[in-house]
Amino acid sequence: MRLVASELLESREILPGQWLQSFHAPTLANGSRAGQFVHVRTGDYSGLVLRRPFSINTADAATGIITIHFRTVGRGTEWFTRLRPGDSIDMLGPLGRPLEARDPRLGADVRKNLHGLLDPLASRGRPSGPSASPPPPPLFLGSR
Repeated sequence: MRLVASELLESREILPGQWLQSFHAPTLANGSRAGQFVHVRTGDYSGLVLRRPFSINTADAATGIITIHFRTVGRGTEWFTRLRPGDSIDMLGPLGRPLEARDPRLGADVRKNLHGLLDPLASRGRPSGPSASPPPPPLFLGSR
């Protein structure tokens, strides 16, 4: 578990009230896996003193980028929607157990089952064609 400053790279609303944010956090990305989480503190200390837990959707050690997904449910998560690229926040993590790609209860590959459902959401608003950037890594949503 580490406390690190993380720079916001991208923030976008993928569905009404559902946000996907990418952060440059090389120290966290190295060794983190989807399903673990980070505790994030808002930069506005006017009554928002508690950290918010967010699941790590992707962690790419090569680029140092982690992504989190959240729903806007109160003042704290609303504050996060106002962040702009270049803003910095502190994250504490990784915490918890990672999401396993194979769930023995389902007897199936979770990643394969979610792939067709989540690809259209992850690519919304992205350019297509030969000059388009590669698609983002799979996005995992879930709970225990």
